[in-house]
Amino acid sequence: MGLTYPKINPPEGLVFREQFTTNTYVADNGLTLTDVTIGAGNAVFNGTTSIADTGKEYIGVGDISVEILLDLTGYGEANTGYLVSNDQFVIVTNDTNDTLNVTSNFFGNSANAATDAIKAGNTYHIVVTRVAAGDTTIYINGMVSGTPASSGTPVAGTTNMIIGNRSNGTRTADGTMYEFNVYDRVLTAAEVSDRLTQQTFKEPIPEFSEIWLPLKSHYYDTGTSKEVTTNLGNINSDQVRWGDGSTTTTYPTLLENNGVYMDTTDSIRIPQVLSTYATESYTFCALIKPIGNVANDYLFTLKTAGSLGISTYLNSTTNTMVFFANSGAAAGQVDVTNMGPAAGLYHIACVIEYKGASDYDLFVYKDGILVGSDLAATGFTASEGNVGFTIGCNEGFVNSWAGNIFLPIFTRQALTPTQIKWLKEYSYNSLNI
Repeated sequence: MGLTYPKINPPEGLVFREQFTTNTYVADNGLTLTDVTIGAGNAVFNGTTSIADTGKEYIGVGDISVEILLDLTGYGEANTGYLVSNDQFVIVTNDTNDTLNVTSNFFGNSANAATDAIKAGNTYHIVVTRVAAGDTTIYINGMVSGTPASSGTPVAGTTNMIIGNRSNGTRTADGTMYEFNVYDRVLTAAEVSDRLTQQTFKEPIPEFSEIWLPLKSHYYDTGTSKEVTTNLGNINSDQVRWGDGSTTTTYPTLLENNGVYMDTTDSIRIPQVLSTYATESYTFCALIKPIGNVANDYLFTLKTAGSLGISTYLNSTTNTMVFFANSGAAAGQVDVTNMGPAAGLYHIACVIEYKGASDYDLFVYKDGILVGSDLAATGFTASEGNVGFTIGCNEGFVNSWAGNIFLPIFTRQALTPTQIKWLKEYSYNSLNI
């Protein structure tokens, strides 16, 4: 589909910017590089000798935000590589508990990201905000990581701001940085979300989608069964079946604009095994129009047995759709009013299960706006893995959706509010339905 988004300019208060291209920095001086490999918009720090001296101290003791887009290769020299330092303020990767530590007074105090927050071999969008009093918040991939805490009363830097090391070169970072920014104020959570989206979510369809179904262009009829072709988006299974792939003889009616009409007996089955979803966050999005008043119409399911998935109960009196994340109301439920068939309208539904430390949180968006959440959803368990994925029905190919579904998307990440907003504006709204 090749979607692109309008560029979001960096937030106000940017005092230093390095994109590792041709020194396109917002600063007084360029970088002095030692053993740093500059590529096409990136800088590789080798974990042993690399150092980038900015020529000035940009951190100070006031309000700041530091933003880094980092592909982490390892934890750096002595397993504590410095991502940035002025020999007082430090952001350091730490192999003990696989975390980030932040200090404003050279480890007299520190604020810490969550245990297992970062792992070698992954890419992270990191934002650290600190107020003049020292209170510090760490964002990793748009989410607050760890408990915000004091990193100590800020002490003025004793060296220039150094990227990827400390001034004496003994704590080299190990990985690739794509962008490094310093702001002289605290970014809001919404601004962090915007920056994450701009830096890491250029084209959500299909690059970052586990399942992407441009239904119209991939459908064909063999005469005995109806299938869609292989490798839709990132699907790696042999085929995607209309119906249960064996005895079911009723199939969704194909619509224009990558959609289907389902008449309460239809189903779409993707026999791909999603065995690790139980321990991950995920998001399901689709443009939907409920028709009729059938209880427990399923938008999608990720389980082999039982009533687990995202289900909707259409109430003819209140015109309410009920979304639940497990087997019923006690497990996590969000009611969305004026979304049932009586509304007679198409709506964009985004359902997110965010995997926290010990529980899942359920979030439901309607037309790009958060309309409800349950922060104690039971969610799925690891024993419920090894499943197929169905759209428009439950795992037994019953309780089918009644109405239309357009461009369903499933991705193994909790999309940010900005990402959902952009899906609405630049994916679903472009269907002109």
